[in-house]
Amino acid sequence: MSATSASPDRTMGGAPGPAGSGAPPDKQTPLGQVELDLIDAYWRAANYLSVGQIYLSDNPLLRRALVRDDIKARLLGHWGTCPGLNFIYAHLNRVIKSRDLNMIYVCGPGHGGPAMVANVYLEGTYSEYYPQVSQTEKGLQRLFKQFSFPGGIPSHVAAEIPAAGPNQRRPTCQTSSGVNPPTMRLTSIATSDDCPRRESIDHSTSEGKRGGA
Repeated sequence: MSATSASPDRTMGGAPGPAGSGAPPDKQTPLGQVELDLIDAYWRAANYLSVGQIYLSDNPLLRRALVRDDIKARLLGHWGTCPGLNFIYAHLNRVIKSRDLNMIYVCGPGHGGPAMVANVYLEGTYSEYYPQVSQTEKGLQRLFKQFSFPGGIPSHVAAEIPAAGPNQRRPTCQTSSGVNPPTMRLTSIATSDDCPRRESIDHSTSEGKRGGA
């Protein structure tokens, strides 16, 4: 389970509503092309960082043609869930920024660990905690090689990721139900076997609101 709360100064979006209110913009309008392009670029970058962690031990920016030695001998990690998690992360950041939300992202699919690492690295937080994994080509190579590698980090979401806890899919809904500050918005990503039924939980009131997803 990954529980992350994006910092507004590291997110994308338009002008916020009243500070801390979570108020939507006065007028709902489609996103402009510039913002769409920025979000798409962020999403594609996160996807590349995710797949790079699974497959690459060297040549992180593909400055030369791939050779066998660039590929990890043992591949662990689940690519399939990463694009969806990255897509949600990018748009939650956009909404957090544009509406000044207090929000937490609980990610049930811990096998999407590459996605959570990718986003925290892309934001810059990962390098703050681990300066040796800098936002340079050398740091990127270290980020890729360490994933699911001896002496590196696990293949699933784990405590080594800033603002994340060890993952087990089934506790996702229990964790989400236990977060209940009055002003908190919570987005819980659960797989089909995580909960008796899929639920979206809004903690914007002290009681919380639930609805089938």
